[in-house]
Amino acid sequence: MTVLASHDTLSGDIAPDYPLLLTGGVCLDDGRTIFVRTVIKTLNDKDVRHCVVLKYDGSGWQSFLINNGITSQYASNVNGWTLHSLGYNGIIHVSSQDSESEEIIDGSRFGPSKLRWMYDIKQIGGQLCAVGMSRMAYRQDSSGTWNQLGRGAEVTDLVDIEACFRSIAGFSDDHLIAVGTKGEIWQCCNGVWQQMESPTNVILHGVLCCDDGTAYACGAAGVVLRLSNNSCTVVDNDETDDHLWGISWFKGSVFIAGSNAVYKIDDNRLRKVDMGIKPTTSYLYSSSNILWSVGSSDICWFDGSTWKQLFLPKFPARL
Repeated sequence: MTVLASHDTLSGDIAPDYPLLLTGGVCLDDGRTIFVRTVIKTLNDKDVRHCVVLKYDGSGWQSFLINNGITSQYASNVNGWTLHSLGYNGIIHVSSQDSESEEIIDGSRFGPSKLRWMYDIKQIGGQLCAVGMSRMAYRQDSSGTWNQLGRGAEVTDLVDIEACFRSIAGFSDDHLIAVGTKGEIWQCCNGVWQQMESPTNVILHGVLCCDDGTAYACGAAGVVLRLSNNSCTVVDNDETDDHLWGISWFKGSVFIAGSNAVYKIDDNRLRKVDMGIKPTTSYLYSSSNILWSVGSSDICWFDGSTWKQLFLPKFPARL
């Protein structure tokens, strides 16, 4: 496997000769800053693990390269800005305005490996949490050490070898929800994981916990679930049977994205949003006044009334 130099600067004003594939991102709660992770298609086809991170702050673009495959990110306003980029192998790249460092999630036999990918990182109750294959779940303590998060979800039988937590969310640091393969939904209360009954067996890609105590999950075949009072029901959906990847809370409503459209839950029914444009979509990220949409080739933002497109910068033709 070829590797690239860590954090190489790519900014420039010459059109690239390499096409980029957008794979997700994260935003700051400042109403203007978004980090978009991308891969260079030609390198991705050759299994070169890398991630080009694009940062837009309302005035211009910056970019850097991470020599690892990144599956999820978390951004905060600490030290101006700090970005945690979760590698599939459990290495977390921590980038800020002035420094770069790495953290490693538990490397024990239960930890990440070539067969056990990490998929999602979020801050819940003031602490970073990360989840992945084999229902692995970790939380970072105040000293910066990553420890196993809760007990009871561990895979102990080869029949569950493909079991996975794809996404995690939480109402508090002692009430978490994780979703994954085969429609699995798990709750962790006071350090104990328990599986909830699920009305579906398709993979669930995202989960969201709302301030009213209700949670929502989305996944394959257009499935959207509503979780409330320890029960789970299917949200009516006549709009799409596409994979639903992104889910976010914005201005009192739940928004969900497939590969070619954004939807909104209205009266417990999924309804397609008229964006006024036709971009690629997949992932959603919200601040207090902006909802961001990132698709395979497009970035858009919504202020509550109008959708607008943010066009990619140009980079020097190298690599």
